Amino acid sequence: MSKVRIRIDNEVHVDASTLDEEVINALKSAFTFDNPQYHLKRMLSLPGWWNEPKDVWTWRGDDKKRELIFPRGGLRKVRDVLEENRILYGMRDLRIEGGVVERYPKYIGPELRYYQEEAIEAAIKRENCVLRMPTGSGKSLMAIALASRVKLNTLVILPTVGLFKQWCNDAQSSLKMRPDELGVIHRKKRSLRPITATVQGTLSSQGIDEELKDFFGMIIVDECQKAPAKTYFQVIGAFPARYRIGISADERRKDKKEYLTNGLFGSVAYEKKRRDLETEGFIVDVEIRVVPTNFEASWYGLSQDVDDEKKLDFKRLLDEMVADEARNKLALKFAIEEARDEQVIMLSHRREHCMELDRAFVANRIRSGFLIGGDFEKEFDVTRAGILNGSIRVGVGTYGALGVGVNLPAVSVGVATTPIGGNRFNFNQVRGRLNRKSKGKTSSRLYVLWDRHVYPSHLRNIASWNPTVKVFDRGRWVEVRNYLQRMKREGIE
Repeated sequence: MSKVRIRIDNEVHVDASTLDEEVINALKSAFTFDNPQYHLKRMLSLPGWWNEPKDVWTWRGDDKKRELIFPRGGLRKVRDVLEENRILYGMRDLRIEGGVVERYPKYIGPELRYYQEEAIEAAIKRENCVLRMPTGSGKSLMAIALASRVKLNTLVILPTVGLFKQWCNDAQSSLKMRPDELGVIHRKKRSLRPITATVQGTLSSQGIDEELKDFFGMIIVDECQKAPAKTYFQVIGAFPARYRIGISADERRKDKKEYLTNGLFGSVAYEKKRRDLETEGFIVDVEIRVVPTNFEASWYGLSQDVDDEKKLDFKRLLDEMVADEARNKLALKFAIEEARDEQVIMLSHRREHCMELDRAFVANRIRSGFLIGGDFEKEFDVTRAGILNGSIRVGVGTYGALGVGVNLPAVSVGVATTPIGGNRFNFNQVRGRLNRKSKGKTSSRLYVLWDRHVYPSHLRNIASWNPTVKVFDRGRWVEVRNYLQRMKREGIE
């Protein structure tokens, strides 16, 4: 019996010419997934929901070549199907190791923790995988050390300019090399080196040419939970590099599209849980302080009746929230109190809201600054530097600019002014800004405004996501369990 030919480059190509229909269908089925958009649109009764396919798939066929093509992270699935059907196969590996590196930068950073070493070993063994590690666990240093171990030309893809700059600083301080020996692909600058950093948006706008494909033997993607986005997926999927490593605190998504992430990188090869790191003293515990508000939006929500005019318009909801004077005063009350003794970050979905909140700190003679992307890039750098050296007490920023990856270890207090209780990943990212250790820091607090009349379920969500949760009730902080019990007794739930 002849072997089925498998070719691996940036994808997995399977010669289907000798496969029977049953095996072909089994292969297709392994790469066919339930479409979450279908169920969402149907639940919301959105016009045309019936035109949304129930299933989505990540395979495609080439009838001319008589082959099936799968995402490279699915190689193990392909092999499992063939082996289950007792079909022999042979693989032709065309992945690229890149150019020869004569002198690779040596890692000289802080001594790696045991779990960072374990993660590096798992990544080297698997070559294509996801590493799931919580915020504050030292993912950047681990990635830098991983590149220095593998010693192949490595491209590190970052999601934001702020994280890109931070990663470059970490690399230059943790590797034995001159500043010009760190490669950069950003805006008009393009210098390819053994370790090169870039922003995903730059690659998307400039495209992936043959020089880039041939140069890099390892691709590391930080915050790989963003990979299902179309531009991300196209960029990462274009590289035939031998190693393709995704790193994230949690690659699982609310929209259930992690199958696309797994398609690019493969499955999780190593995981370290946040609670274990807290118990072992590598990161600090974050106490969540939930602040109920009286904000109402009677028009917002899922329609329960055909005559009900309720609708899900989050943009309008945010407009009303950030303009609500009582909500803003409540958030600022705790932020200003904490800023007297602690460094604070205050977060919102809206830039304009950040500017409005910042005026209150100026009025109270508390030195603050913006942590906002886009046109505020220089202000972001100045504020971040001021927080790091202690000259700035409060950073006011958006979730988009501050919620992912930014390292401000001395900050021990956060205030989330707009909703984060409906998305566990976003909640974890915000909490992760506060759990990093620094000298003298033993604990931290995250204040979360809870709009109980709009999102009654958010309190229970947060209580299930964090071990220590308190609620501001009648002028004092009470344990969430006691608060919920009182609500039940009084029939308020």
